Amino acid sequence: MDWLLIRRSLCCILGVALGTVFQSNAVGDTSSEIEYEFFGSLTLEGRSFAKPGLYPDQERNAIGFSFEPQFYLENADGGSFSFVPFFRYDADDDERTHF
Repeated sequence: MDWLLIRRSLCCILGVALGTVFQSNAVGDTSSEIEYEFFGSLTLEGRSFAKPGLYPDQERNAIGFSFEPQFYLENADGGSFSFVPFFRYDADDDERTHF
């Protein structure tokens, strides 16, 4: 797993999100009236198995998390933009880790 790529991606998303929120807030008080919403979810996951796996590399416990921020912008004319990225990390299963 390339942690540097994941860290850069998350920093980029956070930077865009914060830039969008602060820019929208600054513009929201002018005549263009852009309204915005920023919300999302962070989920922590844990799994535990009572019996050992069939293969030696199968763990009995697994942890992970998912992050799904949501950004919504709307202007006074009714035009809107929505952006909903999704990231999941699983410590034991690379097939479940994705963005």
